Amino acid sequence: MRFHHNNSTGTTSSRRTKCHRGNILRGNCRRVMILGAVVVFTIASCLSMFNTQAPTAYARDYDAEIKALQNQIDDYNKRASELSAQADTLQGKINELQNQQASIQAQIDLSEAEKAQLEQQIADAEAKIKAQAAALGETLKTQYYSNQTSALDILMNSDSVSDYVDRQTRQQSMSDQITETVNEIKQAKADLESKKAEVEELISRQNAQKQDLADSQAEQQALLNQTQGQEDKYRELTDANNAKIEQLRKEQAEEIARRLAAANNSGSTIYYNNGASCGGGYPAYLCNAPKDSLVDPWGMYSRECVSYAAFKVASTYGWPNYWARGGNNANQWPGKADRYGIPRGSTPKVGSVAVMMSGYYGHVAWVEEVHGNRIVVSDYNSDMRGNYARYETSASAFDTYIYFDQS
Repeated sequence: MRFHHNNSTGTTSSRRTKCHRGNILRGNCRRVMILGAVVVFTIASCLSMFNTQAPTAYARDYDAEIKALQNQIDDYNKRASELSAQADTLQGKINELQNQQASIQAQIDLSEAEKAQLEQQIADAEAKIKAQAAALGETLKTQYYSNQTSALDILMNSDSVSDYVDRQTRQQSMSDQITETVNEIKQAKADLESKKAEVEELISRQNAQKQDLADSQAEQQALLNQTQGQEDKYRELTDANNAKIEQLRKEQAEEIARRLAAANNSGSTIYYNNGASCGGGYPAYLCNAPKDSLVDPWGMYSRECVSYAAFKVASTYGWPNYWARGGNNANQWPGKADRYGIPRGSTPKVGSVAVMMSGYYGHVAWVEEVHGNRIVVSDYNSDMRGNYARYETSASAFDTYIYFDQS
């Protein structure tokens, strides 16, 4: 049965749904078209803050590139251990520095590939949001028209009760579609913000990596300037440096003992298994090797305090490969952390790296426990003989703490 609804002029209310009929409805149509345009414009405007130049190569296999570069970096790190054993000759030292530079360049290339991959994902997300915005505008216009028709109008212009129910269902489905699309756009925008932050972090990392590369190249040039490329002059330089290193290590051991004693006031520190050659889970192949005879996977020399701290960070949080260069002295770690945006502060936290800045080298330790102003730390080489120690001391013994957990 068909329901009819006639007015005094004999026209049906269905005319309200046609934009080209009726002066009043023309005004409604214009308002709806403006509404749809405003919606699309508003969403498009929100996208403008995320505009990032999209890469031109859409067919690149970024995952394969990133994996290949990571393998290349791993090979450079393995080669570093071999070259360090040859560094007693000038050419060996030059080779070591050049391998280091190649590793840093590969890390820069890796960051570039990760950045390009993120930019492609951002471009894809922006295109998706724009498509969703356009669809949303059309849906909103249709929904607006539907809202101008009352339930009675729909009922009177339906062929049957079933047709009426279908129309009502479609109208509700349209409302649900609008809500779903808006939520999708919000989530896509949130993803864009996150990816944009990742790109900015990568750019910061690249700048720091480029500075690391420049530092290594400058070190190589300084070495060549000092030796003028002659082996005998390199030998003289090495012998003089070795003698100086021994004196500096002695002074550093005395400085660590003095700082710990001053922090504890009583002049004593509570030691656990002090003097043990190995401990803390440090890899056996590094611990059983002579001190400074190997380069670890993180660019540090075996059984040094920085090597143990690097191992603890790597095994706890995962290790950023770009850290290796410029972190062989403990007192360089705070500056390195600042360069790469890794937070630090004066409050000790379990799982943070404690840094003692004083002395020629400084000293780092791993924070195991925190009990008010007392902390338990573990380290290597606080005795300057490459041994493991775990001890309790005052938090004031250290100058700053680096939070690799980013909290």
